[in-house]
Amino acid sequence: MTGCGEDDQGVEIVEPAVFKSTVPLEGTDIAVDETITVEFDNSPEGLRVSTGNAITVDNTAIIRGGFDPGALSLEISWENGPGGNAAKKMLAYTVIAPDIDLEVLIPAGEFQMGSDDDDEEAEQDEQPIHTVYVDAFYMDAHEVTNVEYRQFLLENPTWQKSQIDAGFHDGAYLKDWVGNEYPRGKGYHPVTHVSWYAAMAYAAWKGKRLPTEAEWERAARGGLAGKKYPWGDTYDATQVNHGGSSTTVIGKYPANGYGLYDMAGNVTEWCLDEYRTNFYAHSPRRNPLAGEHTLEMLLGNFASITSDRVVRGGTWVFGTQVRRASERWITSPGYSGDYENKGGILGFRCVRPTTE
Repeated sequence: MTGCGEDDQGVEIVEPAVFKSTVPLEGTDIAVDETITVEFDNSPEGLRVSTGNAITVDNTAIIRGGFDPGALSLEISWENGPGGNAAKKMLAYTVIAPDIDLEVLIPAGEFQMGSDDDDEEAEQDEQPIHTVYVDAFYMDAHEVTNVEYRQFLLENPTWQKSQIDAGFHDGAYLKDWVGNEYPRGKGYHPVTHVSWYAAMAYAAWKGKRLPTEAEWERAARGGLAGKKYPWGDTYDATQVNHGGSSTTVIGKYPANGYGLYDMAGNVTEWCLDEYRTNFYAHSPRRNPLAGEHTLEMLLGNFASITSDRVVRGGTWVFGTQVRRASERWITSPGYSGDYENKGGILGFRCVRPTTE
């Protein structure tokens, strides 16, 4: 007999639930966004967990992170344990965080930038397709995370939510944060609700910079020539965070050919360039940078920039078109990426040259 019943007086009887097993097994390594399933011989009533979020489906408890890296002691408690008494079970795991310091070398060379007339989804600003050469550079394998951005804030108080200059954002800066604390369980999700100014400041703090639009597209293509997506010409939902309800932990989906993650999804990413609709018609062949300012001027005086910037890459919200490697977006440098109050869609990653 399982579940609930009634005695002769019509009083509900709750059958005891006894712990049986877990997946993953206790004592193993798990990811920060791991889903742990716990099996009982009956439905556990009033189940609670010390960390994470839990739901109960029949005789199974489903516990989802995020969990903090390191040793995890996860306490599960429920009301109908053996003998009808409250019960507890302690589960021990080791939580392994993504390698947020990982960089990837993008080799020097030529590639075909933009889209041709055969791509029905191509926008006018992606044409004409043209040959571009970029020098070698290192790019962050992952988008900058909340954990990393929090450290930047602690060391640079003028960029904290309560102190940032009003000219550097649109009012939605770090919208989901409370003070210097990011949303619970999202330490290894990409930081969102950050303006171009804030991304530039973070990159400078790291001794890096934002990628140029040409660097970003070369990296996103992953060494593939003339393909729509970082993995090929056919859209594949298993390759990208698309259609969900939020960002995901970095590195959850496969890397492209260069070893870069989330180039087509999770969040869109800031680039260094000024946005110019017809730039491709007269783009320099080598290391192009759109706009009237040199690289050195942008890096040294970014706070004075007011012209629109380029945004690249797909996001968890939008459809398949914007996940193409050639898709271009325009927005103001103060935009913080709050899309129709659905959540943050805009983040960034950094690059650095191979030689100083």
